[in-house]
Amino acid sequence: IELDGRVQVTELALKVLQPYLSRVANIEIGSGSTSLMGTVVRKPGVPFDYRGDFRIDKLQLLDESQHETLLSFSELSIDQLALTPGSLEISELSLLELYARIEIERDGSTNIVRTLVDEPNPVSGPETLTGPSTTTADAEPFTLVIGKASVNDASARYTDLALPLPFEANISALSGTISTLSSTSSDAARIDFEGQVNEYGRVTIGGSLQPFAFDAETDIDISFENVNMSRVSPYTIKFAGRRLADGRTDLDLSYKVTNGTLEGSNRLVIRDLALGEKVESPDAMSLPLDLAVALLKDPSGIIDFDFPVSGELQDPQFSFAGAVGKAFSNIILNLVTSPFRLLGSLVGLKPEALESVAFLPGRSDLTPPQRETLDQLAEALTQRPQLQLEIPAVLDPESDRKAMQTAGVDTEIEHQLATQTADPAEAASLLAERRRSVIERLYDTAGLSPGRLELQQVHSPTDTEGTTNLDTLAYTEAMRRALIEATPISATELSTLADARVQSVIDELLASGALSLSRLTRTDQITIEADSDEQIAMPLNLSVGED
Repeated sequence: IELDGRVQVTELALKVLQPYLSRVANIEIGSGSTSLMGTVVRKPGVPFDYRGDFRIDKLQLLDESQHETLLSFSELSIDQLALTPGSLEISELSLLELYARIEIERDGSTNIVRTLVDEPNPVSGPETLTGPSTTTADAEPFTLVIGKASVNDASARYTDLALPLPFEANISALSGTISTLSSTSSDAARIDFEGQVNEYGRVTIGGSLQPFAFDAETDIDISFENVNMSRVSPYTIKFAGRRLADGRTDLDLSYKVTNGTLEGSNRLVIRDLALGEKVESPDAMSLPLDLAVALLKDPSGIIDFDFPVSGELQDPQFSFAGAVGKAFSNIILNLVTSPFRLLGSLVGLKPEALESVAFLPGRSDLTPPQRETLDQLAEALTQRPQLQLEIPAVLDPESDRKAMQTAGVDTEIEHQLATQTADPAEAASLLAERRRSVIERLYDTAGLSPGRLELQQVHSPTDTEGTTNLDTLAYTEAMRRALIEATPISATELSTLADARVQSVIDELLASGALSLSRLTRTDQITIEADSDEQIAMPLNLSVGED
């Protein structure tokens, strides 16, 4: 049969398609009509060819189980199209006031999946027209080309019931365009959309993609601006067991897919973030968010950081949401497990330079390099005003006691040598002789044993000729060591040393005047063993102070 004529359909109700739709989904066609006008040709070599326009008005698809609108639009119009059994070419497609209802159920499924029928139902309507059977192997691939697609004033309502607290977001006034789409071209289509999120937020979507080979080449940029953080609180509860009391966020997402490999970056800027109370959630990770927020928040109350995402889309174990969650949690964990890394980056220092302050045994003074490092730490702390620095009193009882004993004896020896200069007879003696005399007097006064005569015998070796000579240096040093070991150092003196070390650190941190004493906390005394360089490292710690 040959046919060459014009066809016109005006406002044909789409409810006639209900029997066919009911076969696959529990969706009701609430309203909608279609109109078209064009030419139809059928002749040898051309089994079917329609050219003309096409439109659908006031479509409403209802979720039968929830009795709510699932999808609707006021108008879908195509100005020119060419339809054959093997191809569909559209000049321009326009959608007006598109609306979509998206809901994630408590079990993680979606409202779209819920509407699908497990097994197709038989058609209770007109018989399905069939033609000659064509096997998949013999069929030519269907070609689809859309010159341009535009969306105006679209909206969506998104609800997630799988979270500990139900979450809902509304996107409105979404408009934009998609450039030429072709199932036969390797050239990606460009997309450009802008819309509103909730009351005062903004979203833009741009980039390019191949809709018929999404994992081959995709480059999408999505930007959210001024989104109220309290609206995403249910997600932080599920992820970290915490509400968000306040805050605004900007989020820039950039994702590239090349041959199935995803490489993405996420930049998150949060202003005036305030964490709320803890909420029990079985899926929540144990993340110290208070410390992470304090590390990230600058003096203006802004958090600005990036975290990458990558993965293989063909990997059955890959989950985009899981990859983003893992990347974010890694950032938080790296922050709180090595908090001085971020502080060091603010002032150009390695984290290990800020993590501790080293003291020599028995001493509480700071070396010039240590003073410079503490000044830089003070500068970094001024850039993170919520952080508190905890400074412990530190001791190595063994090395500190020995150093204090040695310092005490040597100080007394030097003092007595200095006073000897008033005696001309003693002042004329050689230093070694005068030093020996001082140590002998101290040794006798201390009443130590063995006596000096016995010590002299011990340190008077006999030479090859049988003559004994006193080794004055060894004899003097033996008395000095005995005096050192006999010098008492009380627990109070050790504690005083530990406190002096804390005070040295505090004084240096406050020296610039930029840091307040309220940011510094003394903590309990701890015992530290001197390292291989015979230094006692005071470990510093960061915590969260009061807002």
